[in-house]
Amino acid sequence: MGRGKKPGKGPQNKNDEPRRIRFEIEEDAEELFLRHLEQFKPDKVDAEEPKEPEKKASKTHKATMVHELDLHGLRLNEAQQRVREVLDGLREMAGMHKVKIITGKGHHSQRGDSVLAKEIHSFVLQTFRPVIMEIEDSPDQVRLAGVPLRGHFHVTILGKR
Repeated sequence: MGRGKKPGKGPQNKNDEPRRIRFEIEEDAEELFLRHLEQFKPDKVDAEEPKEPEKKASKTHKATMVHELDLHGLRLNEAQQRVREVLDGLREMAGMHKVKIITGKGHHSQRGDSVLAKEIHSFVLQTFRPVIMEIEDSPDQVRLAGVPLRGHFHVTILGKR
């Protein structure tokens, strides 16, 4: 057996790439999406104070916790600080930690797109690369007819061993 990354062991050094999770869109997805939009009008979301991360039991594995970090209503520097605090705290705990980082789709942004989606994904990737086991594509990259499909991404990081 050759040398290299062992399954389930995470990045061996700073140069190893985390496993990226890509989303694929069906050929008729745009048509289905637009038809669905004609029938559905989402309620406006009231601006709220940022919530503390919630811990949810994963449906696939009872022992794995999914931490939720909602960044709605925060400016970029505030969101980066909050992400750093939460992920640094999880790095101090043993095991792997899956975090759902909610950035929003940018509907309330003055520019009309999600600054947080793009910038926070990049920030997490650059800042925490050595401990990232998996990371989904940036929500800004997954669009249908120019509209983001989701306002969040998941990242799995490795805590203390």
